[in-house]
Amino acid sequence: MLKGMRNFFSAYGNAILRYYDHALYMFFAHELGVHFFQNDQSLYVKIFLVYALGYFIKPLGGIILGYIADRYYGRKTTLNIALCGVAFSTFCIGILPSYETIGITSSILLIMFRLIQGIFMGSSVGMVYVYESATKYKNFSNSIFCLSYSIGIFLASLSSDFLYWRVPFLLQSCGAILLFFYSLNTKETFIPKECKVSAKPNKRAVLKAFLISGSLSGLYKFFFVFMCAYLLQKNCAFIWKCKISTALLLMSMVVTPLIGWIIDRVKHEKRIMIALYVVLLSLLSVYVYNPLNLSILVIISIIIFALELMGAPLINTFFTRANRCLGTSTAYSFASLAFSSSVPLISLGLEKFTGNEKGVFIYPVIVCLLGLIGILLPTSS
Repeated sequence: MLKGMRNFFSAYGNAILRYYDHALYMFFAHELGVHFFQNDQSLYVKIFLVYALGYFIKPLGGIILGYIADRYYGRKTTLNIALCGVAFSTFCIGILPSYETIGITSSILLIMFRLIQGIFMGSSVGMVYVYESATKYKNFSNSIFCLSYSIGIFLASLSSDFLYWRVPFLLQSCGAILLFFYSLNTKETFIPKECKVSAKPNKRAVLKAFLISGSLSGLYKFFFVFMCAYLLQKNCAFIWKCKISTALLLMSMVVTPLIGWIIDRVKHEKRIMIALYVVLLSLLSVYVYNPLNLSILVIISIIIFALELMGAPLINTFFTRANRCLGTSTAYSFASLAFSSSVPLISLGLEKFTGNEKGVFIYPVIVCLLGLIGILLPTSS
């Protein structure tokens, strides 16, 4: 299935560690705010603004890392560079003196290291590495790779139980060092010096990738993050229903590889994605009248899992090997900024604009339509 299992384990471990490091900031937001900012009424505003900066800087990192992966160092080396960048910035946050010790300098350094972390999180080189390493069963390979994000975030949530917040920030460096040396013996899937083709990706291909990845990102954040907080705000009696998102994410760890295995045998990924988007739009017309209908929510979740694991292999086909990392990294990082970070703002804005609570469900309809446009849009003009 793979040219070398080491390639797969390297990319899988790399994603786990990077998303673990990235999520630590969120789980220790209170501790970071108390230690690195002046303790006043705007404390949480400051710490979450710094968190948001990580998303705003991602496109820059996606362009830089994607470019050097296509033109200079290849996938393997760039993947290790991204790992080292994230691990280094996380370690530095762990040893950073507090506000009481060095004053506002600690706040400035925290912002700097958060920006560095965001730059090295902007790359989708790991996804490309798995795609190019898999000679067969690309959807199944990518489905397992998708789980690495959830595993990294899940491990970060477990780390939040540490009595001393600096420990998880420092311990991650041990895993990063071990993974770095393990990755030195993996195989390179693309050698830039052997390719004479320009690394400039097709603009239409980037737009298609942006629409599809943005659609999938928006759907994921809407149903598994935003809806829980939204329902809780509307009626506290529904708090137990919010636990379903955790159960659904755990279910994905079992269901997603199975879906990937089935799709690899059925083929016709593009047609399947179009059909799933149409089915999802139909289900939304029913779900809007009863957001607590668990049976429909489970079906919607499975469809989103299936779309997400098929999206990456399909997006990789939009680009040649010479511009694949730059094209996918640019599309994914800008989609993350435009869609992931804006779900609450746009959804609540639609509710206010329509004057109806059902207005929030216009958002998933819009992103579904954008995903369909991205699939149907021709690559070349």
